[in-house]
This record gives sequence, C-alpha cells and structure tokens, in this order.
Amino acid sequence: MIEGFAVSNVSIAQQAASEENLPKKWYQAITPYQWVVLLVCYAGGMFDGLDSSLFTLILKPAVSELLGTQDVVAISGKGIIIGVLFLLGWTAGGMIFGILGDKIGRVKALSLSILIYALFTGLCGVAQTWEQLALFRFITALGIGGELIVGTTLLAESWPEKYRTRAVGFLTTAYQAGYCLVGAMSLGMGYLLGTANWRYLFFLGALPALIIMVIRRRVEEPERWQALEQQRKSAEATHVEAGFFDLFKRTHLRNTLVASTFTGALLIAYWASTFWIPTWIHQLLPNTDPFREKSITMLLIGGFAVFGCIWAGYLAEQVGRRWTVVLANAGYLAASIGLFGLNSEFSNAIYLWSAALGVFVGMNIAICYIYVPELFPTRLRATGTGFCFNLGRIAAAIGLVFSGQLIQFFGGSYAQAALSLSYILVLAIFIVALAPETKGQLLKD
Repeated sequence: MIEGFAVSNVSIAQQAASEENLPKKWYQAITPYQWVVLLVCYAGGMFDGLDSSLFTLILKPAVSELLGTQDVVAISGKGIIIGVLFLLGWTAGGMIFGILGDKIGRVKALSLSILIYALFTGLCGVAQTWEQLALFRFITALGIGGELIVGTTLLAESWPEKYRTRAVGFLTTAYQAGYCLVGAMSLGMGYLLGTANWRYLFFLGALPALIIMVIRRRVEEPERWQALEQQRKSAEATHVEAGFFDLFKRTHLRNTLVASTFTGALLIAYWASTFWIPTWIHQLLPNTDPFREKSITMLLIGGFAVFGCIWAGYLAEQVGRRWTVVLANAGYLAASIGLFGLNSEFSNAIYLWSAALGVFVGMNIAICYIYVPELFPTRLRATGTGFCFNLGRIAAAIGLVFSGQLIQFFGGSYAQAALSLSYILVLAIFIVALAPETKGQLLKD
C-alpha cells in the first residue's frame, strides 16, 4: 500500500479483464500507484545516468591530477583501465542484482543497488590515487548495473500490458536525462570552479540518489512476482523454481544468445564512441580547455537521446520490436560515420552530428530495454535481462581495451578508433532476424 493512496497492485487476471474496457484517454487507465512506480524508477534511472556519465567528462583532468602528468598516453592508458573496470562492475552488478531481483524481490534489490552507487559515487570525489578511483568506480558500477535491470523489470510488471511499451520507453529516457544533467552541471560549475570541479561533481552525483532510498520503501513488489513467490513456497509447485542455467536450456537458449548479441553490439559501439568524445574534443582543441564544448556536446547527446527513447517506444508499437532494432542500429552507424568520419577539426557540425548520434543512442537503448524483458518468463525475467545486457558489457569492456590499441594504430586518432568499432552494429541488424516478434503480446508468466 502506498501512503496517501488507497491503491495497490491489481491482480493479473483483473488487469487482463479491465484492459478490455480501458478509458479512451490512456493516462486515465493508470492508477496513482503505477504513476508512483514510474516516478521512482525514473528518478533512479536518471541518477544512474548521471553517475555513470561523470567520468567520461572529467577523465582528462581527474586522471591527470591523480597521475601528476599531462602525458596523453599515460592518461589514456589509465582511463581505459578505469573504464574497463567500470564496465566489468556494471556487468557483475547487472547479473548479481538480476538474480537477486528474481529471488528476494524487485524492490529490495533496487534499494540495495541505489545505496551502493550513491555511497561510492561520493567516495570517488575523495580518491587520492588513480587506483582508488578505479576501485570506487568499479563498486559504483555494481549498483548502477543492478538498478537499471531491476528497475526496468519492476516497471514492466507494474503497468497495464497495453501501455507497458510506452512506460518502459519513457523510462529509458531517464538514463539520458542523467547524461544531460551531467553536461548542465559541468557547464555551470566549470565557470565557477574551473578544472577543480571534477571532485565536486562526484559529491553532487551522490547526494540526490540517497533520496530514492526513502521513496523505494513506498513501492510494493509487483503482483506477478508476489504470485510467483507464493508458488515457490508451495510444495505443490516446485516446478516454478528457476536458476541461472535455465537460460541455456533449449526453451530459452535462442532468445538468450540473440538478445546478448544485439545488446552487445550496441554497447561496444556506444562505449567506443561516447567514452572518447570529450577526450577527442580535447584533441581537436589542443591549445584551450574546451570545457564548454564538451559540456554542450554531452547536453546535445543526452537531450536528443530522450527524443530517441520516446520515438523508439512509438516505433515498437507501430512496426514491431525487430524493425525498430534495425532502424535504430542503421541510424546509429550513419550518425557515427557523420560525426567521426566527416570532422577533422572542431566546428558547429560536431554539435549537429552529436545531436543525431544522441537520437539513435536513445532509440537503441530504449528498444533493448523494451524488447529483452519480453523474451523471458517472470521467473527468469530479471536474470535473463541482466545476463543479456551484461554479457554485452563484457564485450564492451573488451572493445574499450581494443579501442586503445586502435588509437595507437591510427596514430592517436580517437575518431578513427571509435568509427572502426561502430561497424559492429551491422551484426545487430542481421542477428535480430533470429528473434521472435513480441509486439502486442502479453508478458510471459
């Protein structure tokens, strides 16, 4: 029960029956409780985006200060290590909290994940060595990876089936809103604090997330999970028990492999491009401190990604999940070619192409979070979603390491390295043909 609202979760049967008589205006069909779930999941996702994006913006000043050098090779090398550890922490967190979400409940797992990423984001601001920063970023990522997976599952199971795609599509804008917020915070604080602001950004990144801990306590477990938990406790229903290795049984293997592949391709391209964009801008403007240019670029990517997320939700309902994956990846590749392939010096064209990239970043992230949970039943939904996304992050970590080698191969060109890895998106365009279309279907029980 939500304090102040005389509402609760409705049963699956009641929900299915009531959807035949939904009001003409879609928002009239959403209960106050369901709006609360969306609000708290959105806030958690926004702070996830903020916390995970901080390091890409302040990589050069932070690592330079901690190393006591301006050497590009040394800074890039340590930056890659920190970035890879972050991705590995995100991977581990998604898998661990995905399993926890299925076992102990969505809300409990979410609360724990938020506490972890809030606390260790703040600790990043007091790091005295690059090794300490790397450790704190790794643990921060455990919580971020968990929140994104379990939050999406909670929302998908709490909203009416007819509007689930719309809700999850909107939720995916939260991460990009956090990415955009980092740019706004940095742009404002850059004028006041100069290059010293990287520590203050970490402190501010920790504070808002703590508020979510209070709000989460007002959210109930989804009725689907509660029903499954009752079955688990029943001696007559031991067949509902499921474990991690069930993902590799014949029933689920194809969906597991296909979803892991197209999410992995996206994450390789995403981290190979967005991770290096601020450092690339430094390279294009070597005789200045381009804090303004980097901040504006991040604002554009994050802001237009919000539009991409919303658009993906609409397309998924109109043309289906698979075609939306194809369109999102094709557009991402085209925008990467435009951004990294057509700009050898800084100009306003970089802002335009960054906005285009943001649109397709948002589309890709949204369709993955809409589509992947629909491929698994309730007892495996958080586990399967966590595995697919986080196997992809292992691939992204390997890709990030490889991008460092590509930077050297291309004579220090961040743009050519990022563009080269973007072609992995072609794999996602073809592999999704092997996945089932879930448009218009109920979530599997």
